[in-house]
Amino acid sequence: EPSISLRGTRGSFGQREHQIKASYGGKRVRATTRFAHRDAENNFFYFQAEGLPEREQTNAEFFQRYVLQDIYWKISPSSEISVHYWGQESDRNLPPTLVQNKSEAHQDDRSSRALLQFKHLTNKGFLQAKLALLNEDLNYYDDLIRLESKSHFRTYLGEITNNWYFGNHHVLVGLTHIANEANSKGYRDNEPSQNRTALFGSWKYARNKWVSQVSMRQELVDSTLTAFTPSIGLEYSPIKHLSLKGKVSRNFNLPTFNDRFWQPGGNPDLLPESGWSQEVGVAYEATTGPLSISTSLTAFNRNIHNWILWSQKEGQRFWSANNITEVWSRGLEPRLELTYRQKDFSFSLFGGYDFIKSTNMTDVKAPVMKKGEQLIYTPEDQASGSATLSWKNLTLSYHHQYRGMARGMNEDVESYDLGNARIQYKGKIKSFSTTLFFNLNNVWDEDYLVLERRPMPGINWQTGIQINFN
Repeated sequence: EPSISLRGTRGSFGQREHQIKASYGGKRVRATTRFAHRDAENNFFYFQAEGLPEREQTNAEFFQRYVLQDIYWKISPSSEISVHYWGQESDRNLPPTLVQNKSEAHQDDRSSRALLQFKHLTNKGFLQAKLALLNEDLNYYDDLIRLESKSHFRTYLGEITNNWYFGNHHVLVGLTHIANEANSKGYRDNEPSQNRTALFGSWKYARNKWVSQVSMRQELVDSTLTAFTPSIGLEYSPIKHLSLKGKVSRNFNLPTFNDRFWQPGGNPDLLPESGWSQEVGVAYEATTGPLSISTSLTAFNRNIHNWILWSQKEGQRFWSANNITEVWSRGLEPRLELTYRQKDFSFSLFGGYDFIKSTNMTDVKAPVMKKGEQLIYTPEDQASGSATLSWKNLTLSYHHQYRGMARGMNEDVESYDLGNARIQYKGKIKSFSTTLFFNLNNVWDEDYLVLERRPMPGINWQTGIQINFN
């Protein structure tokens, strides 16, 4: 049956959003179309420093609109073809930092993505094939210094995978090819391209208290074989509700076009980042009457060699990309969730904490990083928690986030606490339903930065309505 959904929101600092979604079709052919538009002035006031008045953010207007189209065609009881398209354009001004008096920089981005997909069910599994094309235009301008930088990127993707299920066994085999092309003034005379072809597969086996999985991937990049990347995982449940997990995998990351070709500073001789990671964990899940509990503790260790870092070499006036350091990351991630449900009432609590030490293992002069110091923009401590109360059609929720202090390029980014609250009501009469909501963001009016010298807004609100017709 056809359905239409309308959504509109308003918020602080000139925030507006409008969206329409329509679904239509029958059993053989069905489609969904969505249009959306968002804009904001972003002219909030922010804290500068002790003894100085608050300052209004300027040159921060934002505009975005997009369209999504999905079409599904069931060509037989076991086969389906689908076409997906996403087009987006956004124009945004870039405000001055805390150490700038004025900015006239702005960026205009255009992107489109198209995907053709085929799915076929078999007696033992299913086959899936994809063809995709991605186009991106990124255009940056700064009128104060008469700078114009235009970049165009195009990606072609083809992939086929087959899944088989035999009793307790699940086998997957796939082949993918990605072709990347780029054109940018920043690359000067270079118009780089890259072809990546990968063969991958996995085997999963589950029986009694054991679940094991082995996966592997071998990639060919521009006629050169890259490192073989295997992964082995094991899960064991010694008693009901309790599970123990472990995983070992190899990591591999190619340098980007900017790392290799941007002028000045690009380095075409960069090596890929590579390393190994290990992970162990324990999880417990149980339900007793109306009460459910889920808790877990995960520990991980990761060593990466040939880490790519943009830095300033001795005697060099510009920054360049180099394989100059090694990174050792390790940490703990505990989680706990409690839920109580009783007829029309439910209440849930969630809490999580991340302790992550990501340290540089080589001295770097610019930016200054001593051996053993935490990586830039990587806090050691992060935590989040939420509480949600629902009664019939009414839902109240609160989410709190803590982010610890992190080192920046020029100065430290101080720790902050951020709270967001939401109230929502859902109503329905026959084929008509509506959702009303009100969000209060940064409840405690925290002065904070995510990136150094880029202030974030204080307390602000957003309200909206969504109407569905079936």
